[in-house]
Amino acid sequence: MRKSKWETGTLVAAAAVIITALVGLAGYLPGFNLNSVDKGYIPMAPSTALAFILFGIAVLLFNYGHAKKNYAIPSLLAVFLVLLFGILDFIGFIVNTELNFESLFVPDAGTLNGIPIARMSPATGAMFFLAGIVFIFIVLCKIVGRYNKIVDYLRGTLSFLLLMISLVFCLAYFYGSPLLYSVTDVIPMAFSTAFGFVFLMLALLSLQKNYFPLRLLFEFSTRGYLLRYILPLAIISVFMGGFGPMVSGQFQNFNPALISALLSVVVLIAAVIITLYISNYIGVEIDKKNAVIEQSNQALIESEQQYRTLFETMAQGVVYQNAEGEIVAANPAAEQILGLSLEQMKGRKSIDPRWKAVDRDKKELPGEEHPAMLALRNCSKVENFVQGIFNPKINDYVWIIVNSIPQFKPGSLKPHQVYSTFLEFTKRKKTEDELIELKNSLEKQVDEKTLELKTRIDELEHFHDVTIEREIRMEELRKEIESLKRKTP
Repeated sequence: MRKSKWETGTLVAAAAVIITALVGLAGYLPGFNLNSVDKGYIPMAPSTALAFILFGIAVLLFNYGHAKKNYAIPSLLAVFLVLLFGILDFIGFIVNTELNFESLFVPDAGTLNGIPIARMSPATGAMFFLAGIVFIFIVLCKIVGRYNKIVDYLRGTLSFLLLMISLVFCLAYFYGSPLLYSVTDVIPMAFSTAFGFVFLMLALLSLQKNYFPLRLLFEFSTRGYLLRYILPLAIISVFMGGFGPMVSGQFQNFNPALISALLSVVVLIAAVIITLYISNYIGVEIDKKNAVIEQSNQALIESEQQYRTLFETMAQGVVYQNAEGEIVAANPAAEQILGLSLEQMKGRKSIDPRWKAVDRDKKELPGEEHPAMLALRNCSKVENFVQGIFNPKINDYVWIIVNSIPQFKPGSLKPHQVYSTFLEFTKRKKTEDELIELKNSLEKQVDEKTLELKTRIDELEHFHDVTIEREIRMEELRKEIESLKRKTP
C-alpha cells in the first residue's frame, strides 16, 4: 500500500530519531566521538539513546499499523517504559536520589568538566515524560475513535512547546551558550539529545496532521493559505535576525553593519517575493472560490425554482407548522382543499376549534391528536392518518389522508418544525360511506327476510307435525272401528 506524504514524514522523522540515538551510542565505542559538537560538551547518555530507540520504534509501529489496534499495545508499552524511566530520573533529581537504577545498567564513565558522563539529564527525563504523555493521548484517541476538543488542544500545545524547547536547546549550542552548563549539580541536555528531541516532536506532530495545531496550518481556508506562507517567512526572519550577529562575531574582518544590512536585504527580497506569490496565489484561489460560489448560487436558484414550481403546482396539499403548531406556509393545493387562504391559515394552530376536525369514524378529533401535533410530540413521522376537515367554502367536510414529518436542526433532539402532506379523497370517502350504508341496508333486509322465512318454516313444521299426528290418530281410529265391527255379531 502506498503511504501518504504525512506517513512518509513520520517515518523519516522516527528513523532520524533512531539514527541519532545510534550515533550517540556509537560515541561510546573505542575510537568514536560522534555525538558532541565540541570536546567540552557532554555526549548523549546511553540510557537516553536507548529511550530514543524505543520511542522511535513505537512511533514506527503505530505509524505502520495505525489502523490495527494490535499494533497500539506494543507501542504503548514501549513508550510507557520510556515515560516511567524519564519521570523517575526527574523525580530522583528533585529528591537527590537515583530512582531509575540507571547506574545498574550503565557503568560510570567519569566526568567532563565536573559533569557526570553517561547519565540522563533531568531535563531529558522531563521531556521524555511529557512526550510520552502526548504519544499516549494520540494512541488512545485513535483507539477510542472520539474527538475531544480539550485533549486535542492539550496534546497539540504540549507537542508544540516541546518542539520549541528542543529548538531552544539546539540553538543555545549553536550560539555557544548551551543551557544548564552553568547550573551546579544539574546534568545538562546534550546537543545530540536536543537534536533527537527535535525529530521526535516532528514525528509526533506529523501523527496529528488532522488536529491542532497542524490543522490550522494545512486546512483549506484563507487562514491556512496565509499561515503556510507567512509563518515560514516569520521564522526565517527571526533566524536571520539572530544569525546576523553570530556570523558577524565569527568574521572579524567583515563590517558587522554590512553583514546585517546584507541579511536585511535578503530577508526583504524574500519577503517581497513571498508576498507577491501569496497575493497572486490567494487571489487566484479566491477567484476560483467565487466562481464556485457563483455556480453554486445559480444551481441553488434553479433548484429552488424547480421545487417552488412543484410546491405550487402539485395536487397534494402541503402545510408547514412551527414547533408550537402554528401554520407558517401552505401551497395552493392546501388552500383549495381546506377552503382557506394562506393569510387565513397563517398563525392558526391545530388546536383551533374552527377546524371542526373529525376522525375516520366522524367523531370529534381534538387538536392535540392531529397528525402534525402527534409528530411534534413523539418526534416521529405519522403516516396515512385519515381525518375530516370542515371546508367553509363548500360548507361541508372534506376528507384527507395526512402524512406528517418532523424536521430537526443539526444536533437537536426536538423538531423545530413539521410539514404535512395530504391528499383529498372526499368523493371516494362518500362512495365508501354509501357502499357501507348499502351493505348495512342489505344486511338488514337479509336479516329481516331470514327472520320471516324462519317464522314460515316454523309454522310449516308445526302444521306438518299437527297433520301427521291427526293422520296417525285417524288411522288408529279406523283400525279400532274395524276391530269393533269384527267383534259385533
